[in-house]
Amino acid sequence: MTLIVVKLNDQKCRAIIATNFSNSFCGSKLIKNMGITAKQLINSPKVNTSDGTQIEFMGKLKFRLKLGLGKAME
Repeated sequence: MTLIVVKLNDQKCRAIIATNFSNSFCGSKLIKNMGITAKQLINSPKVNTSDGTQIEFMGKLKFRLKLGLGKAME
C-alpha cells in the first residue's frame, strides 16, 4: 500500500492510505502511533479541489500492514 501525507488548507496533516478498494483518511495521531514516517517531497505540489480546498502533498511511503491472523496488505 502507499501512504500519502497531505496538508489541507495549511492546517493539520492527514494521511491517505491508498488501497485496492478506496482511499481512506486517517489522522496524523494514528500515523504517529503506528511509527510510520514518510519521506518529505521536495517542491511538493499544491492543488485545489473543485470546492477550493487547497491540498499540499507532503510525502509518500510504501508500507506493509499486517491485519489479523497472518494477513498482510502491501
